[in-house]
Amino acid sequence: MLDRMISGAGAVTDGADRSVRLLTTTSRRQIASNRPGSLAIAGLLVVLSALLVMAGLEATDAAAPVEVAPAVAANSSSLGDRTYATMRGSLHSAYVETFTDDNDNGVEDEGETGIAWYYWLVDREARSGVTVRSTRPPSAMYTFTGNGVVAGDPHYLTDDRTSIEHDLGTAGLDVDATKVIDATVPAASSGDPVDLAGSLPAIGTRVELSGSRLGSWAAACSVDTDEDGSCDLSETDRYEIVVFDPTTRHAVRAYVADIPEFTDATMTGLLRREERAVDDAVTTRGLGFDDFDLVVSDRYVLDDAAAPRRAPLAFGLAAVLFVVALIIVVGLAGGYLIYRKGDGRLPAPATTLGPGERMPLRISGVVRTPTGLEHVREAPGDLVRFVLGHPASGGTVDAPEAPSQPDLAAVPDSPEVVDPSAVMTTLIVERSGHPHGLEVGMGSVQRLSSGLAMTFREPRPAVRVVAATGPLVLSFDTDAERDRAAAELLDETGLGSDGKHIATP
Repeated sequence: MLDRMISGAGAVTDGADRSVRLLTTTSRRQIASNRPGSLAIAGLLVVLSALLVMAGLEATDAAAPVEVAPAVAANSSSLGDRTYATMRGSLHSAYVETFTDDNDNGVEDEGETGIAWYYWLVDREARSGVTVRSTRPPSAMYTFTGNGVVAGDPHYLTDDRTSIEHDLGTAGLDVDATKVIDATVPAASSGDPVDLAGSLPAIGTRVELSGSRLGSWAAACSVDTDEDGSCDLSETDRYEIVVFDPTTRHAVRAYVADIPEFTDATMTGLLRREERAVDDAVTTRGLGFDDFDLVVSDRYVLDDAAAPRRAPLAFGLAAVLFVVALIIVVGLAGGYLIYRKGDGRLPAPATTLGPGERMPLRISGVVRTPTGLEHVREAPGDLVRFVLGHPASGGTVDAPEAPSQPDLAAVPDSPEVVDPSAVMTTLIVERSGHPHGLEVGMGSVQRLSSGLAMTFREPRPAVRVVAATGPLVLSFDTDAERDRAAAELLDETGLGSDGKHIATP
């Protein structure tokens, strides 16, 4: 089986040879006709495979994320174009939403949905970090944990509620209309955790509140000092946030004493160099980014939850190319076609082919062509009893001076009806449909053996001759045809029963 597989590799090698031969053939000669052009193909495949491996390595990110501090990323220019990173910091409450603007009016109307959001993950103390691009909405990004007391709705005055009402509608939250949680005064005990999926406890109950919250918030005033019906900046003493259960979408309003500017977050994704994306985010119309007093990297964007890149196609294709190159080399090293010599016994010499008669076979080896030598593998052909000339009057043979090789174009397609004793003949191997062949007559063959050609599909009966151009394997359909050809060759060449030495009378 191994021999047949090597011979199968030889078929691939021969195909590569013929491809090179086709590309390098000129009108006068075939540059790679007798040279293993497949080596050039194999070398090219190895080079391409190496290039694909290098490209794959370049495109492959580390499997484990690198820990990068937001403040470091804000001022770094040496992180590379792409880094799989984990960043721990605080999300600023401001964000930018990109949405499907169906009517192209620059406003998110009803029915137009968000596509992606830009956030800013920063070091809270240094107020520096990076821009984050995410497909998660604000309701999935911001969290709150604190304790307070359940109270009735105090109906505090608040400033502009546009953002908070927009986010409420987008998130589809069901807000408790009668109760709030006052978390403005820290308590000695936290109380029981509140179940946001159910109903709130009775007014006056101390609870611990923990859950997701909207990114937007509103400044609130417990007292309208100037009684102008609005919550001025000087009167602001608390802030309204909305905390909710992500599953049931039940929500409660909570009042906190400190401005809810940040929420702690840990994010993992690809830190990419995209100056254009940073500029688009921070210069969004109406954002007022300069008022946030943040310093963010002008080149890096963290793609939230983006998986590290892999290049299976590049590595897979590289493996395929390398395997093909290896097959070509194995086929070349195996001689294109594995030949296994038989038990050494050869048939008795005998001439059974008449002048011009042909015996079909397949040729593997180097043959002569009008432009030089050419290597073939299992090419269809014939063993031909080639007519050299006819006798003239007086009993001698009137034949032209024989060339070193027969004129293959002159080989008849069918045997001539002549007296075998009245002609001079020799044996040639001719490739079907081509003026390619080789003489295998007296003085042209140095060695002969009988055995099997181990083709990939199945072994074929074969003989191996060492002729003027080197080893030639001639395979046949049946054992009988092989033995007949071997007997014919022995009788024509005069080789002995061992297929090596000239027979002596």
